[in-house]
Formats: sequence, structure tokens, C-alpha cells
Amino acid sequence: MKKYCRLGWVILLFGSVLFGVIYPLAIWCVAHIFFPHSAEGSPIVVEKTLCGFKTIGQHFSSPKYFSSRPEVGLLEVSGGSNLSWTSKLLLKKVAERIIILRRQDMPVADLPPDLLMQSASGFDPHISFRAALFQVGRIAYARNIHEKELLDMLLEKRDCRLFGLFPDRVNVLLLNKELDCRFPI
Repeated sequence: MKKYCRLGWVILLFGSVLFGVIYPLAIWCVAHIFFPHSAEGSPIVVEKTLCGFKTIGQHFSSPKYFSSRPEVGLLEVSGGSNLSWTSKLLLKKVAERIIILRRQDMPVADLPPDLLMQSASGFDPHISFRAALFQVGRIAYARNIHEKELLDMLLEKRDCRLFGLFPDRVNVLLLNKELDCRFPI
């Protein structure tokens, strides 16, 4: 019996060290050697100031910027809600988001789902191209620019379909950074 207990503890210790220390350290080293920029989250630096990360979503609340998905980039929310479609709490949250969009004078008739629902991780840096188009009128009005100029910029910044499977999308941080460069406040 002692022999099997000792064997169990040895396997537990060996597995913990191998999969809890050696493997993560090896992956970290490989990532930092071969993909140093991506391994750090693809930081975006403007004039020696860190603006954010290309692969981590950020929250934008000003009407002068494109909005990301709800609750994205908020530190207290990491991960999806796991609420089912029949959840009363989910329906309440969606209703609250519709009210917020109405307050911003945005038409709510044909809302893109990614402006109402958070992503699975809670940190998705992208929104659909349709969701970005939906916000053009609000941003053009807030910045006092023509919608055509904003649409041209949006077309330049869109990521085309991945293997023709997924809808076009845009990175919100990169889009807002470009917005500040072309049309300063």
C-alpha cells in the first residue's frame, strides 16, 4: 500500500513540475524568442506612450470613438457570462444596452449583435464591420466631419474575411487611433 501511495505522490509531483513549471516556461521562452511583439500582447505605442494592446479589447465610452463590445476590457469582467438565451438576466442586460444606444441617438431597429452581446472572453478587440458602420453617423456628428471621410477610413482599416468564413471585422483600438490621427479632436 505504501508503495502505491509513494508512486502516486511521485507522479503528482513530477506532473505538477512538468506541466505547471517546465511546460509553461518553455512556451513562454519560445513565444518571446520567435514572436516577441505578439508574446507581449502586441502593444501599441504612440510617442513613447502605451496606448493599449492590439490583441486585447479596450472600453471606449466617448461618442467621438468607435465603441467596442459591451463590457470588453473591464478588469472585473474576464470571461463570458455563460448566460443562456432564455436567461432573464441576459435579457435585462440586453435591454439596458439598447437603452444606452438610444440615449446616444443611435437607431435601434437593426442593431448588430456584437454591440449588444459581450464576447466569450470578455476581451475581444474586434467588432464586426457592420457594427462599425452602425456607429459612423454618431462619430461623424460628434467630430463634425463628413460620413464619407469616415467611411473611407473604415474601408481601409477593415480586416477582410478569414478564409471567406467569418464576416469582415475591425480592430477598435486601431480604428480609434487612426481616427485621432486623421481627425484630431
